[in-house]
Amino acid sequence: MKKLKNLLLILLACTPITVMADSGLDSNYESSGSMIGGIINALLSVFSSLGKLIGKLPGDSDYNLARIIIVGICLITLYSITAGYVFKINKKNKVIIKLGISLIPTLLLALLCFLVDLPIIVYLLIFLIGLIPLIIVANIMIKKRLKENLNKLKELDKKFNEEDFYKDAFNVYKDVQIAWCNFDLKQLKKLLNNVMLDKYTKKLEELKKKKQKNIMEDIEYKSCKITDVETIGDTTNISVEMKVKCID
Repeated sequence: MKKLKNLLLILLACTPITVMADSGLDSNYESSGSMIGGIINALLSVFSSLGKLIGKLPGDSDYNLARIIIVGICLITLYSITAGYVFKINKKNKVIIKLGISLIPTLLLALLCFLVDLPIIVYLLIFLIGLIPLIIVANIMIKKRLKENLNKLKELDKKFNEEDFYKDAFNVYKDVQIAWCNFDLKQLKKLLNNVMLDKYTKKLEELKKKKQKNIMEDIEYKSCKITDVETIGDTTNISVEMKVKCID
């Protein structure tokens, strides 16, 4: 929902600029002769062109080109968002199955766009309205899968407690940051896997060459939540999203 909210806010912010641009205001800045005036003129011209592009009606000479551009952007965006959610919902299915499922809403929108001759603005509205149930359903399914995996984890480990786990996760994070600030590779080896250790080692070598160091102070825990649980063989991987306040 956060992504959708940001997208709608961007569209709302662009609307008054498009109206200003289409009012001929850009010509005033064009004649101003200043660098800032030229930049504003260029931006307003772009929004003016975009407004005219969206406003094309069936039968206009540039309508088909405008429709291909706008619909193409909608389809790519819709496919990317759907594919992202499908991969999050179920990691066990084969890639081909995932891609197939995520293509369904995109193909439906494509079929609608090219069989029904509507103003381009209508396609944009259909695209935005179609995203809302898609994101809601996807989020429900992601939460359901996470809950199921958490229950399985609690069955395997009867002593597992989320709040205790969050505290442990924060302590590990804090210890990593302190070791990183102190160039303590010995401590980092105890806390990180080989991939992360390699990244930290390279970064620390770069800092040494530049005679610099990273300083983090007053590291304070704010909140934490589990975002994914995945069991592979005898190993359970738990991903968390943590909010931390600190001076960096």
